[in-house]
Amino acid sequence: MPPELLSLILAFASRRSTYWERRQDPAPWTASQVCRRWRAITLSQPLFWVHIDLDMTGKERETHTPFRLEAQLKRTGNLPLRINFGCRWKYERTEQELALLAVLVQHCARWEDVRLDGPVSWSSELACIRGNLPRLRKLRVLLWLSTQEEEPLVDVFELAPNLREASVNVEPHHHSSGTIRVPLPFSELQQYVARGTWDSQLSALRSASNLVDCALDVVGISTPLATLVVLPHLRRLSLRVSSLLACLDTPHTPQLEELYCSHDENRLSLLFAQRPPLQLQKLGLLFIASATDICDIVHSVPTITDLGVYVYANSFDDLSASLVLRDEPTDIAPALRSLIIDCSESLGCFLFRHYDREMLVDMVISRWRTGRLCSIHIPDKEGDYLVSGGELLEGLKNEGLVFSSSSDRNETVAEMVPLHLRF
Repeated sequence: MPPELLSLILAFASRRSTYWERRQDPAPWTASQVCRRWRAITLSQPLFWVHIDLDMTGKERETHTPFRLEAQLKRTGNLPLRINFGCRWKYERTEQELALLAVLVQHCARWEDVRLDGPVSWSSELACIRGNLPRLRKLRVLLWLSTQEEEPLVDVFELAPNLREASVNVEPHHHSSGTIRVPLPFSELQQYVARGTWDSQLSALRSASNLVDCALDVVGISTPLATLVVLPHLRRLSLRVSSLLACLDTPHTPQLEELYCSHDENRLSLLFAQRPPLQLQKLGLLFIASATDICDIVHSVPTITDLGVYVYANSFDDLSASLVLRDEPTDIAPALRSLIIDCSESLGCFLFRHYDREMLVDMVISRWRTGRLCSIHIPDKEGDYLVSGGELLEGLKNEGLVFSSSSDRNETVAEMVPLHLRF
């Protein structure tokens, strides 16, 4: 095999995400032990070594030693580093982890993509990196707080002029007892995903005028402060609580195209009626709602092309009837191209077996004939509708309509949300 081809294969192996794979020895350590030729190739390519996996979450990793880490860092030359560092325990630091961290911070000027998962007490060991992060572009931080003490401050990442993507304490397995403030260069951020108090997030959003993607899980509030935030470049927004939209100055957020909400609190329809998003195309409602609530929300936004909703079983027929296009001013979502109607597993998709099939077919046909509707998904876990849906529906499928049900895929509304904006 030519060295060039072998180098490409080894480069592909070294780029695989070791964060999701609990390998004892990630490439290129294993590749360099195969034979003399493979070792020469791996040692000659600094790019193979820039992915540094020091994730000890949930298990002991005896191979992680300062000597080994220093050897890997030496082999990277002067290239930017991609680091994944995770403590074995949530709230405690081991001597091994402190020793490894001490080696890493010496090379903080080369950090480019960093994930840190450990106790909030790490901030003392990271103090020396403040102002020494010229290459940092992507940061994921999970800091664990063992008690409900006053919101601690970790201010070591605030001076990072090239930071564009930041995620703070929002990964699925993270359930810290309290909230933590992590100041960032918000004016430079294009992507911001965070969990924290409303006061800290409001302060962040006021400065984050260049945000394109944002996801917020705000804790400890029932009603946000009546303060408008201007985000002129925002395109995708994911919120745990929809009432936060009250603080978004919609006329000055003209590029908002995608919105995802996990909880409604009976405010979304009111907010849309007062200040509807001008260019919203994709809307995902990840809470169970009635047909009336869904229609009230969608009615104010005629630009929606992709809609995903969770609906009560006894509201399915009403929703189908409301979505029929009649060429009247009361028609909702006239530009709809993709429709996902799903249910919570706790409701049981079998409850949807007895809905009005003729009404559903009328709704699909009315939208298909306009030339806009391309796909529809319904909650039909047994898959019996696809068998007995009628000749008209089968004809539309033959014409190109994509028709699927819960028997084909699960959690479809959640799948609408881009991976980097999911809670």
